Amino acid sequence: MDDRTKTKFIKLILMLVVGMVFLPTTVHARGRFRRDYLQGKLIWSMWEVDLRTGKQRVMAKPQNPKVTYARLSPDGKFVAYSIQEEMGQPTEGYVCLIPYDGAKEEIIYGGLNYEISDISWLPDSKAFSFVATEWRDKRINSSILYIVQVGQPRRMEELPVVKKHGFQHIGFVNWLPKGNEFVFTATKRDGRSQIFRCRSDGSNLAQVGNFPGASDISLSSDGEKIALSWKRDLLIMDVNGINIKQITNSQKVAEWFPYWSPDGKWVLYVARTGFYNLPKGVYCVNVEDGTIRYLYKYGFIPQWWAEPVNKNK
Repeated sequence: MDDRTKTKFIKLILMLVVGMVFLPTTVHARGRFRRDYLQGKLIWSMWEVDLRTGKQRVMAKPQNPKVTYARLSPDGKFVAYSIQEEMGQPTEGYVCLIPYDGAKEEIIYGGLNYEISDISWLPDSKAFSFVATEWRDKRINSSILYIVQVGQPRRMEELPVVKKHGFQHIGFVNWLPKGNEFVFTATKRDGRSQIFRCRSDGSNLAQVGNFPGASDISLSSDGEKIALSWKRDLLIMDVNGINIKQITNSQKVAEWFPYWSPDGKWVLYVARTGFYNLPKGVYCVNVEDGTIRYLYKYGFIPQWWAEPVNKNK
């Protein structure tokens, strides 16, 4: 080995040692792990992956394949989803409903230049909400929050929270267990987004914590905890904004779209490409000890769904 090769080798060893010392707390490993304690399904678009076996399948096959956002109802009977030619652009958007068994799909709303997003089922599976956002000159102009009753006949109405409180944009709506309150993120024309909580009629509006710029949030199934993506990392807190705890510290990897596991022990999220040149991947983090688990290679705004105990009752 000549002197030049030795010098390169020594530099490489030093880089590895320094890298090991200064690695951020959160390491997104893509290795195998035991799945036997993870229950339920990973869902995005029209795909689902069994977290125990790793098998994937298409939930249903809509006529238009450009599904951008999908949510399976808590009772597992319906999939509410949006169709968009292009996200973040003034293209025609639709919100649709299709039975999980793949029967005929139904267009609930659409045909206008609105982006459809933030579909969220109420806990009783009898209704879901969605946000229709109007774009002008490639900028968000306004948002409307709708709720759809899935019984017959279908009924859709606008919820008054946006107009009542002067919000320009609203997103990431999460319904509390009783179905008469929700938490969400919202932006007024003169400021950055914050997290709020209010009743379905727009009353009792209250800001939750102080997280300017927060956009991605998820409410635990018991309605007690909020997970949020803020400044590239994940935090959890009580639904009233106290007892804040940071659960990741990846520094250079952005972590988006948190979603609570049904048992409240894990938070699902999407890791975006960053300093470590990671591909987009879906991970989960244990809220108690910070353990990171790799779940799947891709998935846009994923959902963690589990079979309800009383589904057949």
